[in-house]
Amino acid sequence: MVIIITDIENIFYSIIRISVFYVILEGIFYHVHRLLHDNFRLIKVSLFEKLNMYRYHKKHHELDCRNIEEHQSTMFAVGALNMDWIEFLFTILLMPLCAFLVGLSEYIILFFTIIFTILLCDSHSSNPILNNEKHIIHHKIRKKNFGFGLYIFDKLYNTFQ
Repeated sequence: MVIIITDIENIFYSIIRISVFYVILEGIFYHVHRLLHDNFRLIKVSLFEKLNMYRYHKKHHELDCRNIEEHQSTMFAVGALNMDWIEFLFTILLMPLCAFLVGLSEYIILFFTIIFTILLCDSHSSNPILNNEKHIIHHKIRKKNFGFGLYIFDKLYNTFQ
């Protein structure tokens, strides 16, 4: 009986940690992504104006949905990973940092990294497995839909469309 209760508690706390991890991950992703768009940043600080943060993100938008008919779907999906090395570094460090904050195991981190990468590529595909309309809107109207998945922070900041 004690083993069953302990297992249920472990499952419950794992679900809580994974949920917190997701919200933190989406929150950091939203704010970093919005900051990288420079003209639509939340914080008006002269340091960011001098850095011109969009220059680190514009490579990602070079292959966008306005050109989708001209490219193979696999090329467009791989375009999700088409980014400047500084943005790539943020992306790589984002998930382990969030996982560390909530105490997730390395196996869960690896699992989510794989799933996140697949979903990222799928959201940029012209033949998606899942619905990618929200992210297509972001590539058309660059001041909308900065988040992913549930778009929690887009809904919170009224940037969801």
